[in-house]
Amino acid sequence: MAATEEETHMPTSSTKFLDVLVAERMSRTANGAVTAYLLVAIDDTDHTKAALVAAANANCHGVAEADAADGKEFAMVTGGRFAVRAGDTIAKGDKLVSDANGKAVPRGNAAGTTYNVIGEALTAAAADELVTVDWAPQEVAGTAEDVVTKTQADSPVALTAADHGKTFTNKGATDTVEFDLPAAPAEGICLRFVALAAQAIRLDPGASDGIYINGAKQTDGLYVDFDAVNEYLEIVANEDGDWIPVAKSGTFTVET
Repeated sequence: MAATEEETHMPTSSTKFLDVLVAERMSRTANGAVTAYLLVAIDDTDHTKAALVAAANANCHGVAEADAADGKEFAMVTGGRFAVRAGDTIAKGDKLVSDANGKAVPRGNAAGTTYNVIGEALTAAAADELVTVDWAPQEVAGTAEDVVTKTQADSPVALTAADHGKTFTNKGATDTVEFDLPAAPAEGICLRFVALAAQAIRLDPGASDGIYINGAKQTDGLYVDFDAVNEYLEIVANEDGDWIPVAKSGTFTVET
């Protein structure tokens, strides 16, 4: 099952030139039926077998060159430049990952997510067309921050540990927007709040949690307000389950 490198002729899509590519191959036994141009992964325990990828953002080891029934040997392309079936619209230059159907889709950029990139798109493609991929597997960390806008219509907004890393604004609000902070938060949970409307953003901690602001820890369970445009507060939970500011600008009012 040695890998080989050679020039291969592959069919063109209706709009893309894909007929001459350079690729490396190895043969494996199909663990379940495989389909040409879909992503495959080698079995974790039996390395002589490979199966279609059936999870989004999965670790992928190559692409099936042709259809094969379960138990049949097939060639999987494992390096170079070759065609993969697109699962969504792809632009030239997109970094690609798998979808849950073994197709290639553009990676996301969510903060805290590691993307199992298979390579870069050398051509554009619509969903279900073939896209030419420069195969270069790597892990890429997402860097974009999730920005969430809430108004008084959403208030009170119940936050959870799953909101870690998000930035919340009150853009468009015409009244106070209350955010109920996660109770007894795990150390390290970080939340950001930015006033984009001249209305109060109210941060209400759990009954046994306090917010450090204005130079001291405030009484457990008391909220903090700020309401001028462009004021902001970034808080992180400490080992005691209280909230400490790591970045702030503005005037902050504590519940009395």
